[in-house]
Amino acid sequence: MPTSPARNLVITWDAIVTAIQGQGRVQSVRLKNLKTNQEQDYPCDGVFIFVGMVPSNRFSQGHDPVDRARVHPL
Repeated sequence: MPTSPARNLVITWDAIVTAIQGQGRVQSVRLKNLKTNQEQDYPCDGVFIFVGMVPSNRFSQGHDPVDRARVHPL
């Protein structure tokens, strides 16, 4: 997977999450590449579900929304 300049951020283009997997906690996600239809498991400890452009919760207050060029870590 391509990585960004930030060592702890992985950017995966043209993919969707098809499953969140784990026993009692999140342990990985299954990613499907929309161009090749190949699927792979990606280990992770959590998942942020993103819906919309402007978050409406106290957790993200005071942070800029995601722009088109980069992700702003919270």
